[in-house]
Amino acid sequence: MENIVEWIRLSLVLGGTNAGGELVRKFGTAENILSRDPELLFKAGEISEETKNKLSNASLIKAQTIASVCRNFGWTVITPESEFFPEELKKISDFPLTLYLSGNPGLLKAEHKAAVVGTRHPSDISLTAAFRLASALSENGITTVSGGALGIDRASHEGALTGKGSTICVIGNGLGHNYLPERVFLKRRIEKYGLIVSEMPPFESPTHYSFPKRNRIIAALAKTLTVVQSQAKGGSLISADYALRYKKRVFALSPEVFSSKGCEGLISLGAQELKNASQIINCYVKSSAQFPLKNSGDSVPKILKPEKTPLSEFAALNGVSEAEAFPLYSLMLNPSENRAEFLGEGYIPTEKNKKAKTSKEKTPKYSEPQNILKEKIAETQGLSEAERAVYFSLGKQPQSLDSIADKTGLEISELMSAATVLELMELISYHPGNRVSLK
Repeated sequence: MENIVEWIRLSLVLGGTNAGGELVRKFGTAENILSRDPELLFKAGEISEETKNKLSNASLIKAQTIASVCRNFGWTVITPESEFFPEELKKISDFPLTLYLSGNPGLLKAEHKAAVVGTRHPSDISLTAAFRLASALSENGITTVSGGALGIDRASHEGALTGKGSTICVIGNGLGHNYLPERVFLKRRIEKYGLIVSEMPPFESPTHYSFPKRNRIIAALAKTLTVVQSQAKGGSLISADYALRYKKRVFALSPEVFSSKGCEGLISLGAQELKNASQIINCYVKSSAQFPLKNSGDSVPKILKPEKTPLSEFAALNGVSEAEAFPLYSLMLNPSENRAEFLGEGYIPTEKNKKAKTSKEKTPKYSEPQNILKEKIAETQGLSEAERAVYFSLGKQPQSLDSIADKTGLEISELMSAATVLELMELISYHPGNRVSLK
């Protein structure tokens, strides 16, 4: 039986490296590797001095803590020994040693997986093309793999959720880290109907290097990879480079649909020019149907353009109440004005906020318990003072808003606003009788 803690421990020091992959191929399991003396392995020429030093610093306590956090949050940890670990990943030299999952792990073993990636700042034409492509793949039972970013990735996930297929979202940060609040409702639907995958431990922030590393997983998982729109040196081209290295079929959106320098460059290097989704579908299943990626009179799907819809329609599209949808709806309509407040990075000093601040200068009446997990969450989510006050006042037993107000010294309006953000971050749950508790 696999030893999850030992795999996490090994992954913390050698995950996603050629050295880690070589050791696993030689010794089989993390337990077999970590039970050996790193000094003896080094003297025998089995490992480099750098690898020896890393193995010597593999923390058991940190690995145990991560395993415990994953159990508490209901996240799945898989390793090369797990039944759900994809064979496609085992074929690359720097394969991940642990994957953290939220959703349906069985999708990793899906027979038909197609990667669709592209820029975070797409045109309306390519945004719609990505949605139509993923929707057509889904209609034919093909799972779309993408990176969870805004723009083309998001359109691909949304399109994939429209049919009988599904979607795998490979992120460049740890589960639980609120990297893109704009995708919070999409994230919930992917967790329910698809799968979110991360190589990074829970609550880890993204880094300059984590996205390229994420891209190798996207490329390795799928049989084909399509770039819908990219700049001449866009990040999507890193995924395409990995796909070519892994001998996958690479497609780039045809200039007849939308012209971008990155796609034109890929086509000049031998990528297949994509004009119709049937070209990709026929790589997996035989289909005589045609699925054009551009039609005259096309409009961007409403789910991708919240500013084009009223609040009630935005809430309905996301399957939530208007009250729940409002903070995110407001953020997406006015990102530069509301993003910091939504993320808990401080508030924008508008005249309304200034007046409220000067008229009521209460200090919250709460004391934060010495809870490492709560501190870690509060730190990584960047909670505001009011959000921290509410969060640290809660436990697993539901409490009324009045009792929380008494504990924190917050006004009901401040309390409701903080609780709404915490619920959007999936840190707390609402219960009948207007009571809340930790998730």
